[in-house]
This record gives sequence, C-alpha cells and structure tokens, in this order.
Amino acid sequence: MVSDSGRYVVTLDDWRQVGTTPSALVIYDSKGELIAQFALGHLATPEEISQMFKSMSGVWWVGDANFVADGEFLDVTLKGMAAQVPKPDLRSVNPRAIRIRLKDGKVASQKPDA
Repeated sequence: MVSDSGRYVVTLDDWRQVGTTPSALVIYDSKGELIAQFALGHLATPEEISQMFKSMSGVWWVGDANFVADGEFLDVTLKGMAAQVPKPDLRSVNPRAIRIRLKDGKVASQKPDA
C-alpha cells in the first residue's frame, strides 16, 4: 500500500506466510528506508491470535487497512472470529482497530473501534 502523498509504503505479510513472520506489517518511508516492522504478536494479544482463522498459508489477521488523517496514520482492523465463523459460540473475539502513526511506527491506539 502506498499513501496518497507517497511518503509511506506499508506492506502486509509475506507470500504464503500470512501473519507468521516478523514482517506481518512493515512501514517504509518514500526512500524505501525501514521505519517500523511488526510481527503479529506485537499487534494482537495471544488470545486474539489463538482465535483467528488459520490455514496452511498462515493466520488470517487483517480485516481492513486504510491510510487516515491525510496519510499520516494507518488504521488496521484485526479480524476476529466473528468475521469468519457462523457459529455464535465461536465468536469470542471481535474485530479490533489499531491506529499506527506512520512517521515513527508508534501504535497510537489499540482500543476497540479506535
């Protein structure tokens, strides 16, 4: 993903290793220099990860990702089981939003519906 201003590039996951590497979310500046790198464990709790859908390709954790605030932040929605499993008794983790400040990779908010 490239911000509208071109100041930031964000990559999500590695090919065939979704959510299982140190590069679940990586932020670069416009020159390709690394700003921040996150493994899924830095973005989601162990309980959340344990209840996310898993396949041979990895852990399906990204519900949505969008640049916001004139491209200075990235909002990422973590997928909860509610987004994938039809049985109500398995929907114990709801999607949660995270906001990351792109200039330094600081997680600005980890509150539900942030």
